[in-house]
Amino acid sequence: SVATEAATIHGPLNVREMFCACAACESRDFSLSACGMRAEFGNYKIEYAKRAVPRDQHNTRMRSLDEFAHTLRAGQVQAIAVAPDQRHIEGNIWFVLLLSDAYVASEDILHSTYQIEAGWWVVKAKYYYRVQRSPRAYLLHAHERVLVVNTLIRLPAPVEFDSPRQTPRLAAMLTEPGMPGHATSVVGPLRLMSDKKYNAIESSMQDVR
Repeated sequence: SVATEAATIHGPLNVREMFCACAACESRDFSLSACGMRAEFGNYKIEYAKRAVPRDQHNTRMRSLDEFAHTLRAGQVQAIAVAPDQRHIEGNIWFVLLLSDAYVASEDILHSTYQIEAGWWVVKAKYYYRVQRSPRAYLLHAHERVLVVNTLIRLPAPVEFDSPRQTPRLAAMLTEPGMPGHATSVVGPLRLMSDKKYNAIESSMQDVR
């Protein structure tokens, strides 16, 4: 019937404006004649709420990780979700330039702050460091790292920086004393990203992680 078909898409719920603690309602008997407080609270009525989309049990997180890893290529820019205790540095997202395709670690790799186990998907990369707040401007760190692919945000496509618009202010950033461009650990060229694009990536994190 039409009602049965609708119920498979929109789950039926018995609702009422006030909570009832009578014996029938506490035992979850929501039939029209069971409630002992109908005169005070009125009858339940049926409302429909959209059901959650059933998860494909074959599409596991590990399978999704494998599929994502196979899309990673050297030269792509990807995003990493920042740990809560580090978000005060640059915000919720860090960007990295991939220096290799993703590959499976053949042996354990020990770093000063973390350990990578053999069999994990990893990729060689360099971090971008923000050197200007608005518009967001980034320089590439010279130090190469090995990152665990599972730390990357699984965006549908690689990140693209905005086309740079050369201005006197931006041109001076690499020559002013004390700017990160003078540090040997940070190199150009300068990469720009609008706040609008950054916010769009940030807002999509809950949908892709």
